[in-house]
Order: sequence, then C-alpha cells, then structure tokens
Amino acid sequence: MCRMLAKVSVQEAPAEYELLTAPHSLSAQSLRAKLPFPSQPFGPHNDGCGMAWLDRDSIKLSKRGRNDCWDASFIGEAESLSTKSFIAHNRAASQGLVINRSAAHPYTATVAGETVAFCHNGGIRNLFEQASARRVTDSFLFLEHVAQKIHVLDLSSLRDLLARCSREWSFTSLNGLLLSPRGVFAWRCFEDRGSSRDIHEGYYTLHSHQRPNDICIASEPVDRKRSWAPLPNRTVVELRAERGVVVMNQASF
Repeated sequence: MCRMLAKVSVQEAPAEYELLTAPHSLSAQSLRAKLPFPSQPFGPHNDGCGMAWLDRDSIKLSKRGRNDCWDASFIGEAESLSTKSFIAHNRAASQGLVINRSAAHPYTATVAGETVAFCHNGGIRNLFEQASARRVTDSFLFLEHVAQKIHVLDLSSLRDLLARCSREWSFTSLNGLLLSPRGVFAWRCFEDRGSSRDIHEGYYTLHSHQRPNDICIASEPVDRKRSWAPLPNRTVVELRAERGVVVMNQASF
C-alpha cells in the first residue's frame, strides 16, 4: 500500500512543487493519504520514501527508511532536484514484509539492456512467501520478473506482460511506475472482481494531469487547481518528450 507519482517534462524542471509545496504533495501524503480500509480511510504512508530521476542519460536514486522518512537531507534533495523525468514513492508496507531503507522504493534493475527504476503500489500474494524468505518485497520480485521477461522495453511488450501477470497472479494491485532514460511507463491494474472492487478502485488509483510541456501521474492529485483524470483500470501508458511536447501513448490489457 503506497502513494507514488511521476513527471516527464520537455526541459529540466524543478520537482519541488509535486514533492514538497503542493497542497497535497507527496511529502504531505506521507503523513496523511487514502487507505484501503473502510474503518480507517486515511493514514500515514511513512514506512520509507524514495525518488529516482534522470541525470543526463543516467538514473540517480535516493531512498530513506521508516526512521528517516522525509528527513531534512531528503527534503533538501527534493528542493534542489531539477530534471526532465522522475518517479517518487511513499511506502506503507504490507504486513509481514521487511521494513528498512533497502526495501523502500524505487528499485533499480537492467531491463532489455537499459537501467530502469521502478516503484509499485499494491500487494501480490503469489510473491509474499518468497519475499519474506529473501527479506525483500513483492515489489522487488515484480521488478525481477519484468527484467527476466521483457526483452524489448516498449508499450506493447509491457502490455502483454501485464496482461499475463493479471491473469496468473493473485493481487490487490499491480500499479507501477517505471523510469527509463527515454521516459516513464505507468500502469494501473487493480483487482476489480469480487466484493472489494469499490475499495480497490478508490485506493489503487493513478491520475494524470497533462500540459504541453509536462505530464504528471499520481496516486492522488497533488492539488485541486489543475484538472486530473483517472487512468482506466488495466491500462498502461508511456510518457515521452517528442518535438517540444510530452506525449502520452496508451494501451489497454
């Protein structure tokens, strides 16, 4: 259970608004955001935090654990960050899984020859036992699976893999953000069958805000002054800067 966001811009731009100064910034969401429990609809997401960003052609990463979540040094990094694309994450750990700095998102891996960063919101029940045994997270194992199965990192390959995972795995949500040197992939896939559908739909969300110069994707809108549109369930998008604008290509699965 987590909150996360991504942004892609045509030119390098500050990340401070989405991370720190917006009315419902990601740092504010670490203290109070939606929870998927009818008896506790809001609460903290502070079992770790992290962000990954594009620095020229390289991906940089910074993370904190529960004890230093959004500490002064992390806030300082967020204040000074200016980049063309980034992802960021607040963790609310699934019960029984390890909580420390290394378990905070994002994670990095090599996918189809490219270094990527990845974060996830949801629980994948098939992976809990292995994650507990290895003292990692189901999200870490999800990225391992992506790295093993994706040979060409594009919208079509991700759509096909996510479709298989959604058929074969038991999960609350597979929602993910994946940062590559070429842009960001984002997908929304929550379990929409059974009695918990309404709860899942209200929590396992991704919303987009689009302008010509940038596009932001967030679990919860960071403000009310801009228009935010929810991504449909079982949808993957690719955000990429092309010819002076940021475009969003979309596929369903």
